[in-house]
Amino acid sequence: MNSAFYNLPDDTIRLALDDKPDEETLTKLREARFRWWPGRRLNVASWSTAAEDLAILLTDQEGLEVYEEEDDPEDRSERYQGY
Repeated sequence: MNSAFYNLPDDTIRLALDDKPDEETLTKLREARFRWWPGRRLNVASWSTAAEDLAILLTDQEGLEVYEEEDDPEDRSERYQGY
């Protein structure tokens, strides 16, 4: 199931699609300024009404869930020590 949320700390919309988008959808994603993040397997765009409307349309959600947690550098360094 496609999903999307608004990431408050960096003012972005993150969109996860189950399948590779067709050409028409790719065009709409580019027009809304979404970029592909291969490491996270997400389409990400700075918040705009166009990006939010497209994310809601593609996910069939009523609105976007807001993710509000700030990034914790100490927690991140602990997670990456094993690499």
